Amino acid sequence: MSSYDPVAVAESIATRLWTEHDREAIEEVFTDDVVYRDVAWGYTFTGRDGVRDYVDKVLGGIPDFTETIEDVLDIRPGTVVARWRYSGTFSSPRITQAFDLPGTSVITVREDGLVSSNVDYYSANAFLAALDWAYPTVESLATRER
Repeated sequence: MSSYDPVAVAESIATRLWTEHDREAIEEVFTDDVVYRDVAWGYTFTGRDGVRDYVDKVLGGIPDFTETIEDVLDIRPGTVVARWRYSGTFSSPRITQAFDLPGTSVITVREDGLVSSNVDYYSANAFLAALDWAYPTVESLATRER
């Protein structure tokens, strides 16, 4: 039997890290050698310093970034799946645009309750579409003049 609460683990990441922007949560939630992957963009960050760097990069462009948990499944000992929504306002010199998109995280939790792996899955194209920067769709390619 695991000694962690799967909902509390997912909520700690979503609320403390991504909504409250509490950098101390990195020390309290993740292992020293955590691997944090963002599959949509192909990024992998290793260790607490890597997670801190990732959080700083995200919040640098999306200062009002929030994550809201929709559902948490404790699928097997040590593995939690969380469905969530990311939202915020992307800000750059060229654009300021609000977005809201769904995603899923697969989280590996040690017996002590610390997260050793977090893998985020969401659509990079959906994010770009919210910013009007979408890659061409199959439909638009099919109708484009040759």
